[in-house]
Amino acid sequence: MADLPLDILINHIFTILPVKSLLRLRCVCKQWLGLLTHPEFIKMHVKYQLHHNRQKLLLRSTNGLRCFYSIDPRSSSSAMVRRLPNFPLKDLVIVRTLGSCNGVLCMEVTWKSEQRYFMYRRLLFGNPSTGEYKMLPDPIHPTGPYLLFIGFGYDSSSDEYKLVRINHITRNPHVFSLKLNSWRTVLGVSDNYSIKPEQGSYKQNVGFAVDGSIYWLASSINKVVGFDLKDEEFRELPLPRDMRKDVLLMNILGGSVCITEICRNNEVNVWLMSKEEENNKEGYYWMKLMTMTISPRNYLPVEKVHPLYFMKDGKVLCCIRNGNRKFVLVDPKTKKLEGFTIHEITRDSDLIMDATFDDHGTYIESLVSLN
Repeated sequence: MADLPLDILINHIFTILPVKSLLRLRCVCKQWLGLLTHPEFIKMHVKYQLHHNRQKLLLRSTNGLRCFYSIDPRSSSSAMVRRLPNFPLKDLVIVRTLGSCNGVLCMEVTWKSEQRYFMYRRLLFGNPSTGEYKMLPDPIHPTGPYLLFIGFGYDSSSDEYKLVRINHITRNPHVFSLKLNSWRTVLGVSDNYSIKPEQGSYKQNVGFAVDGSIYWLASSINKVVGFDLKDEEFRELPLPRDMRKDVLLMNILGGSVCITEICRNNEVNVWLMSKEEENNKEGYYWMKLMTMTISPRNYLPVEKVHPLYFMKDGKVLCCIRNGNRKFVLVDPKTKKLEGFTIHEITRDSDLIMDATFDDHGTYIESLVSLN
């Protein structure tokens, strides 16, 4: 294989290989190490993973090890679990996921001090495929009860991974750039949007990144609020008029913003935000993907329903939460629900996800470096 032309190696072999294989191939020779660590190849590999829908489900164990597990759901009725490399962090108490983008996770981690009397909270970027992680410097303003909204995404125009925080006090976005390894405040936009704290038990203050923007559900004002990572400006999109708004949940499905509407009559509606261009201007509209009814015999009371993944046959893999978690396949045409089996789940990883992992439940494997 070493005698093959470089373009054949890169475009037809290396690009389609999983990260685990690429990490091994880095040790073959210096030339391959240079190729497989080059930023352009890493971008090419990420693009291939996204284009061929190689997303995986990401779960975290609830034992003291704080292990991550990867599930490949591409088969028709079942999936296998694989344990990912650990981040070398000791005494972790809480791990909360704030976003996933190009294989990089943004997390809020809490751990005990050596004296065990104090709890420390820090923001962290990590790549679970490589085990690499990076602690972020402390934000400009503390998180605490003042945090309004937070989101993590990628700005392709500047090749930057950015974390955006908005608090109650200043309302100006605070942006962390991985490339610059620093925080800064974006001034002059605090009065240009009507976002405000969400109320109730179903509030979501963690945003979702799609196409260079981070989106938050602001159901209290019947809108989705987006922050463009390139222009660093806000925009607002009204929710569908015929939404009943009993319980609304946001996540990402198939690369689009997805709103799940859980109604009091056990009916669940799933909406996708689609983009359209008219007269060289971008516009957005809502498309109802499917409606399903959750059987009260099997699933009530329903707390959350998260569409996670489009299968090859068009069915949608969903996670239904009603005390515990169940995975089901939903056919958007027939509205039929089928069970989905997860194999080789050990007791210590038993697929108990916290609420944030229900939301940010998918990721791709990548070689993206944090240094």
